[in-house]
Amino acid sequence: MMKFLTDKGNEVRLEALQPATFKKHLTAMESSELGLKAEEEQTGRVHALYERARASKAYDLENTMAFFVKEQIEEESNFTDLQQKLKIIGSSPEGLLALDRELLARPVPVVQPLPVIGP
Repeated sequence: MMKFLTDKGNEVRLEALQPATFKKHLTAMESSELGLKAEEEQTGRVHALYERARASKAYDLENTMAFFVKEQIEEESNFTDLQQKLKIIGSSPEGLLALDRELLARPVPVVQPLPVIGP
């Protein structure tokens, strides 16, 4: 998104994020529920931005936004799948260890460096 905005001549400023506070010891299921909730909120933001782009006839933004819509479907699906597995596993240490190994084996996405903006 930042690349799209800078390619269109806009300045992008990133603000500092404040860490969220959670109780210290969450179960795996509680953690996955928090993750799914966060992704659902993000999906709402993406949809709202997409709606604004369409309403303002920013057609050049449609492909970029379609990518984020698709990405959010995958993100929510990942947490839903995780929750289904956690329901089956319950509190089994062996099951949690096997799930941990499965999650560690997933490919790690390549993150592009942020563009340097300003002096």
